[in-house]
Amino acid sequence: MRSDVLRPVAGTPETTSPPTEESWAERFRRLGLRGLSTTAKSVVEADSSFIVEKCIVSPQAENAWGDSRVRSGIVVGAVQSGKTASMLAVAARLLDRGTDLVVVLAGTRISLWQQTYERLLAQLDGTTLKSGRRRRKLRQFLPKPDAVLGENRASPAEYTNSEKRQLRISLETRRPIIVVIPKQDHHLIACARTIHECIKELPKKKDAPPIHMVVLDDEADDGSVLDVEQAKVMPSRIEMLWTGRGNQSSETAHPRLFATYVAYTATPQANFLQLDSNPLSPRDFCAALRAPAASGGSPASSRQATYTEPLGITSHYFGGEAWYVPPPSLTTSMRFPDRAAFSSDQEHADAVNECAIRMTDDAVRAFLVASALRDLEAQRNGKMSLTEVANQSDLSEADLKRLPSPCGMLVHPASTVDRHWHEARRLVAQANGKPAYAYADAVDWVVNGGGWLSDLEDQPSKWQFWYDDYRDNQEHLDDLPGGAELSPITAVDWQEVADRIRELLPLVKLRVVNSDPDADDRPRYKPVETGPGTWRPPPDLLTIFVSGNVMSRGITLEGLTTSVFSRSSKTPVADTQMQMQRWFGYRGSNAPVLRLFTFKDQLELFAAYHSYDTAMRGEICSAMNDETFNNPRLILQGSQALATAKVPTTRLPLSPGATPSVRLIELEQDDLRKANLQLVEQALRDFEWSPIMVNGDQKGLLMDNAWNLSKAATFLDSLRFSSHDPIIEGDIRYERWAAIERNLDLATEEGPLLRTPGINPQPGAINVRSCPYTIAAYLRLWAAALKRNRIDGMSVTNNPDQPWSLIRASLPSDIPIRVGIRFGRCEPCREGILGELNIRPVERGATASPIGVLNTLWGSRGTSGVYLGDQRFDYHAVNAPPPPSLHSGGAFWRKTHHPALLLIHIVRPTIDAEPHPLGVAVGLSLPHGGPEQFLAKLTAGV
Repeated sequence: MRSDVLRPVAGTPETTSPPTEESWAERFRRLGLRGLSTTAKSVVEADSSFIVEKCIVSPQAENAWGDSRVRSGIVVGAVQSGKTASMLAVAARLLDRGTDLVVVLAGTRISLWQQTYERLLAQLDGTTLKSGRRRRKLRQFLPKPDAVLGENRASPAEYTNSEKRQLRISLETRRPIIVVIPKQDHHLIACARTIHECIKELPKKKDAPPIHMVVLDDEADDGSVLDVEQAKVMPSRIEMLWTGRGNQSSETAHPRLFATYVAYTATPQANFLQLDSNPLSPRDFCAALRAPAASGGSPASSRQATYTEPLGITSHYFGGEAWYVPPPSLTTSMRFPDRAAFSSDQEHADAVNECAIRMTDDAVRAFLVASALRDLEAQRNGKMSLTEVANQSDLSEADLKRLPSPCGMLVHPASTVDRHWHEARRLVAQANGKPAYAYADAVDWVVNGGGWLSDLEDQPSKWQFWYDDYRDNQEHLDDLPGGAELSPITAVDWQEVADRIRELLPLVKLRVVNSDPDADDRPRYKPVETGPGTWRPPPDLLTIFVSGNVMSRGITLEGLTTSVFSRSSKTPVADTQMQMQRWFGYRGSNAPVLRLFTFKDQLELFAAYHSYDTAMRGEICSAMNDETFNNPRLILQGSQALATAKVPTTRLPLSPGATPSVRLIELEQDDLRKANLQLVEQALRDFEWSPIMVNGDQKGLLMDNAWNLSKAATFLDSLRFSSHDPIIEGDIRYERWAAIERNLDLATEEGPLLRTPGINPQPGAINVRSCPYTIAAYLRLWAAALKRNRIDGMSVTNNPDQPWSLIRASLPSDIPIRVGIRFGRCEPCREGILGELNIRPVERGATASPIGVLNTLWGSRGTSGVYLGDQRFDYHAVNAPPPPSLHSGGAFWRKTHHPALLLIHIVRPTIDAEPHPLGVAVGLSLPHGGPEQFLAKLTAGV
């Protein structure tokens, strides 16, 4: 039901908006969400309502604003999943609430600025360049539409000077102001200066209401992140919007002005990791958007990264879950040539290039088969075929309704512009059956398809392969929700498809989209108006795009079915490569003919990125459910791939390593020292033990029955130290465990993973990888992980860049832990069961500060002689398997499926040659196959 007056949201209203026919939110629902299902609309509205009501609080909200009158936060959405729709939905609710200034920062490029402005006009304001004047009494745009979308774009000085008087009037009369500008210096400086001059000129009234500015930063990881060198100026330029030019304070420039900065991005790694000194870092709230999928939470239930869309696959978001989670029916990969197989770097580079060419040529065949299938289906549904469209120079309004959807292909060969031109010329030459040098200097081409036609006639099986493959793919999709409703490929036979391919070959366009001035600026999918009631067909109905990094920001390739990603990088970066995945999106209607071609190692990287991304989103959703709004701790990266290159990071592994040791022994409090010894004594009483003999010398004792992971964790958790009871809060090395718990959704008996004593919390005295409580948490996690086929953001120690879901089937169902007690050369113990068993302590030097940390724990490494070494102590037991020789990165790892070892040392510590009372130290030797993840942490301050 439409309202006569715009109603503010419940809570603390900002102001009453002027009467209008419908609210901003109602208009956006009608225009911006009209293509969505009922469920999807409800989710977009619920998410935008949550962001506005819970995150972007009004200036009147108590206890929400500090002295600076500035709040900052972040909204995270998946790549091409509808972030802009969410941002406009949030803007609509803010305008309904009476927000004075809504500032949209529309990327760093002019083309993206114009694209966002045009969409905002059409979907939020409900106007066009020509019709916008009729609503000028209800809102003010800065710049005005014709200054951005008109024939002559105005400069920042021109559009701010011309609108200054109206801006002041709007602020005084509470008419909302909508600012849409790119993230460029001259635009930000001019707008900041003008806005603050207008605020200063407002009448001074004691009871004047606050002015609320909300800045929505689209693609907020691009240009808005502050690196450790603090060399980037864009964050300070954006901050000027509320602090004013030259203001060194973080406060807003005027006591009446309250500002909220909201970062929108699909790749927030750098935003979370950046320096806290960045005024744009998310401090007050963090939210994640949901995407429709085959499974997930109910829109009305607790939040998850996905929600169940009842309409099925045609309304699903095709993100990493569709492309990379087994079975990967939408991907085709080729093994990357091994450098070791070639005598020189050049030979290897040539082999890589040859593989990329074969992969791209096969992808072209797949694309043309897919396009023919789609064209035949469109014709059956009453649309014009692509051939019919090509034969008409002018289209009528009736023809526009019969236009087929675009068919597109993306080739991403490299990051460098010259490689794009080289690949485009090669493709044109191949298409036309001519040598590549024929197009050596060309930047625009005509494709006649003669070369492809010859290939089709000479090698028909390579083309029909894709027809058969798509048919098989559709049969697989039939079992998914809504899959049976997809257009049936079986409706046409191969000969009909081949005939249609022959018709389409001369119609293919090939365009380069990159930063080169000679390249196309962006795809063109709209009909071109040539006169009253007549249009030319859209230029890119059947196009192969060759592109690079420029395709990673805000550009959607409509009708994209086939993608080739053949670029490689010595140090791949997750956030950059995530943005390049233009094959993501709402592509369910074309699901049978979707295909990604890439190298196998790159596909594994994409799968790992997706796993890291899902873990992060899940953590944000959990915080939203709790209304804690905390930033996520699981910002992950691989052993080789970085989370981001925008800020320097270090890797914090989860695994304690192959042979972690607890070298801390208690020397200060005798009751704690004795309690630790009593743990060992109790184990000696409760279990059966056998001696480990080597050439007649007893090296120690081995428990007859192994412990499980949980039992070993309980033993380590029971150790107590006066100098080590680590504080968890504020230390990401310990906080990560709570995030992992939420990610795993642990059963009550499985958690918590990390169980510090909490008796006398203090900063940790030893390295986190030597902490008994984090080692215990790791063992407890290992036990829980073996019960799960999938853990987002988790891999394994011997395959650290492979998601857990791809490795789990090869892992054992349990990890037995053999328990031993190592004998030394000191005099035997004389009291209690230690004396009864004639246990000889080991002597180890210890440090005076921090007191009680042993210089070393492990004794003989077993590099020579018959003793295998402390790390393989248990292999001397009768019937034990022979010790393996497995080394990784200089560390001794046991093979997967081998038992672990927990070796207890009764230690006589000496400090400066002075002996101290007996203590307990513990070492472990672990097999490969345990859970692993690498936390990304800003290098500065590590």
